[in-house]
Amino acid sequence: MSHVTQPGESLTSTEVNMVAGLNLLVPSSSPIAKTGATTFSDTSGGNNFVYNEIVSGSGTTFTLAYTPVAGMFALFAQGQRLYPPADYTLAGAVITTVNSWLAGNILCDYQH
Repeated sequence: MSHVTQPGESLTSTEVNMVAGLNLLVPSSSPIAKTGATTFSDTSGGNNFVYNEIVSGSGTTFTLAYTPVAGMFALFAQGQRLYPPADYTLAGAVITTVNSWLAGNILCDYQH
């Protein structure tokens, strides 16, 4: 099945799983609106998911577009998963990495 979504288009959770290959846990009765290239929102309110956000920053300090929900966060550097506290710390929307990274090398999946 192939489907190209447009910003603001509503999809059911089943359609999102089939179209984007995502495994989102949202109420099946709530439509999900694709709000951008990487953000999906539960239109009933409260469940917002960001996938593959290119985190802004460089060196050891990076800032997310939104503050993530605790425990709903995955950070990647050049395709490898990073783990706290060995690889980074998170305070609000600010990430401090142990190693220095170039701009564009840090990606993040999270709920906010």
